[in-house]
Amino acid sequence: MGDPESCYYFAYGSNLLQKRMHVNVPSATRSAIGKINNYRLDFARYSKRWHGCSATIVPHNGYEVWGAIWEISAEDLPSLDLQEGVHQNIYFRFNTNVKLPDGTTKECYVYEQVNKPTTHFKLCEFPADRQPSHVYKDVIVKGAEESKLPDFYQKLLQSVLCNGYKGDVDLKLVE
Repeated sequence: MGDPESCYYFAYGSNLLQKRMHVNVPSATRSAIGKINNYRLDFARYSKRWHGCSATIVPHNGYEVWGAIWEISAEDLPSLDLQEGVHQNIYFRFNTNVKLPDGTTKECYVYEQVNKPTTHFKLCEFPADRQPSHVYKDVIVKGAEESKLPDFYQKLLQSVLCNGYKGDVDLKLVE
């Protein structure tokens, strides 16, 4: 993945926002935006940190997930694993090729929830037990804008139904 002292990470959830990304990975530098094909964005597992369901990607032909590509120090990868709950079998990390707007690809790490949702809903039709909190959605939407994701995708993220929680969150909380 290039320089052995750094690697690339594809963020599609709260880590789209630089302020959020720097909580646990201060070395992160936004490198580009891109998409992974044949995956869809979903919300499945309740997060104590966010008081609602957290984002994941799910293999699904014909869909795409847009996100930010961050270059991070290889030394920060364990912190990112901890944040994502790899040690608790919440997410797992894998490598994938991310397609950049110019058509080139970049190999990146990405995280996917271990327990995949089995029922597919449109983002604007999630049932109550699959909805993120307003605060979590707002971080994702602000991060998508900050990352300059395509307008159509930002509108898609804005359409996500929320569970109503607008209170405080603890970004240092390990689930």
